[in-house]
Amino acid sequence: MRDYEARYNGWPSAHSERGYVAAQLVTAAIDAVRGEVSDRVKVRDALRSVVTKIQPPRGPIRFDRYQQVITPVYVTKVERRGSRLVNAVIDRIPDTSQEESSKWWSK
Repeated sequence: MRDYEARYNGWPSAHSERGYVAAQLVTAAIDAVRGEVSDRVKVRDALRSVVTKIQPPRGPIRFDRYQQVITPVYVTKVERRGSRLVNAVIDRIPDTSQEESSKWWSK
């Protein structure tokens, strides 16, 4: 986090984390197909095979049978910490899909 703050003059957000993870995943997949991205099926298969090799800050991710990401989901609320407003984690929904995380909001 210190490196991020020094470079971007702010704290990382969920959005920056997702971009970071997407870049890790795409880079690993391109490496797996040795830069040959014209075959979509091979790229899709490479994405599936490398997803367990990347290291997302939020924890491991995987794909379900519909290629949706299964991941820990962190529920946050804005709180003041010192002179900053931050997204403080108030709950964690482990290993969930988009559909499963919507159930948290309905409870």
